[in-house]
Amino acid sequence: MWYLVEQYQPGTDIGELRRATARLADVANALTADGVYIRFAGASFVRSDESCFCRFESDSIDAVRTVCQRAQFPYDRILLVDEVNASADESCGEPGRSASSS
Repeated sequence: MWYLVEQYQPGTDIGELRRATARLADVANALTADGVYIRFAGASFVRSDESCFCRFESDSIDAVRTVCQRAQFPYDRILLVDEVNASADESCGEPGRSASSS
């Protein structure tokens, strides 16, 4: 399953975000080494909204929470999301419908 972690951080700069996401990756890798299924898949920063969105793949929302807590990464919410790609198959829903409206 995929999770999106949303963080609203006014005044955050890119350098600070890079350090924070490096901590997230390190903690996720440490948990993986301990047998927890979690993968940090990157982050996007929306400058105009001063928001950061981090992507994780995991079987458990609790694992995502644990990574954020241990990495000292405050967040506003964690959302379960559907991954959609250009070669989508029938599992993504009917043609013309978005995955979020299923």
